[in-house]
Amino acid sequence: MNQKTITRLSSAVLLLLATFAATAQDYILTQTNEVISAKIISIHNGNLYFRIREGRDTTLYLIKRENVKAIGFAEDKINEMKNAEFVEEMYKTANPDNKAYIYPDKAKLITALLDSLTRDQVRFKIGMSDDTNTYFINKEEISQITFNQIAESSESNNFKGMSDYEIMVRGESDAREFYDGYMPAQIGSFAAGLAWWVYFLPVAVPIAAALTPPNPSTFTYPNDKISSNPIYKRAYAEKAHKMKAGKVWIAFGAGAATSTVLIFYLFLIVLSHA
Repeated sequence: MNQKTITRLSSAVLLLLATFAATAQDYILTQTNEVISAKIISIHNGNLYFRIREGRDTTLYLIKRENVKAIGFAEDKINEMKNAEFVEEMYKTANPDNKAYIYPDKAKLITALLDSLTRDQVRFKIGMSDDTNTYFINKEEISQITFNQIAESSESNNFKGMSDYEIMVRGESDAREFYDGYMPAQIGSFAAGLAWWVYFLPVAVPIAAALTPPNPSTFTYPNDKISSNPIYKRAYAEKAHKMKAGKVWIAFGAGAATSTVLIFYLFLIVLSHA
């Protein structure tokens, strides 16, 4: 093998290494719009751990998650995030340290629990779900990762690429997660159950509550814009009505059972003193 061949092979290897290094680049966008070229090591206990890409610095740095606006794997995409607006989280206490929003280039938003970031992949579990499987997605397929959901510019963007059935399922799912307007009727039905023995008249309370659709003013949505979609709104309302009906009858049954046990107990006391 002559010197010229060795030189060409060396150049090819260096070119491959340079290309590999470029594809393995991570970018961190801080809340102050500073872009950090880094290698992300892990996300743990509300901190993001990373090493600086430039120079020979091997120090392990950390930045608090709330100080990070986004994570990206292409410099042009991370720069686009500098002016992005985000949705305020509704339930901060229920937001795990590793909860994040993954925005694939050609797929819908993934609410995820980040597991780890390897050289070329992101490993995660599905957030807000009973699914315990671990999934992988290539970094090159991701636009960015954020820790707060990006605010949509219009209602239609919330359902972009979704079929009518998928929108309906989203409405039902959000009702299960956010609707709690049944509680006054639930309490009233429990109280009625305690007095079920009064000519059975209290049963009218859960019947009326179950037949009456919930007031839309008691609906809580993830954000106000999506509620204007008629398919989503109808699915949410119908699911909320079913939830209310189920809750009031369960409450009435619990009240009636409690009352029955108390009456039976008092009856035994009276018999023991007879």
